[in-house]
Amino acid sequence: MGEYWIDGQRTANVMQILQQLSQQERTESKNNYGLTDREMEVVQLVCEGLGNKEIADRLQIAGETVKRHMTNIFNKVGMSSRLELALFAIDHQLVSRQ
Repeated sequence: MGEYWIDGQRTANVMQILQQLSQQERTESKNNYGLTDREMEVVQLVCEGLGNKEIADRLQIAGETVKRHMTNIFNKVGMSSRLELALFAIDHQLVSRQ
């Protein structure tokens, strides 16, 4: 079974670690990497482990709109996967405490 090292911790459950990290106190960061308020909401929900359909339901938007937001977010921050995005968001303090 594969394990990952995240923030100095070895884990097989990446989502659990991401949720723990996203719940840590964040300091204010003025650099949002060009993300809109809506894109920041999407990033927050990705870090909470939600999929596109769940994000669409939560934000009351179409699934295609979520996909478009995800593409824009990936382009702006230079990431290509949800895991990379979540780690980037946590590392750069883009997500708020739960």
